[in-house]
Amino acid sequence: MQCPAVDKADWLKERLEWQLNDEIEDACMWRDLLQHAFRQVDWLEIIKANLD
Repeated sequence: MQCPAVDKADWLKERLEWQLNDEIEDACMWRDLLQHAFRQVDWLEIIKANLD
């Protein structure tokens, strides 16, 4: 069983990737750059830094 922070990090990553793909449907340099940047993000660290 995953901890809630990991679940939230997975949700955030998936949500933002979905939004990116929805906003930029055609292949282009900007989409590629953003997808690469998203892969560099430590999503769990973002969640942990913003827990109440």
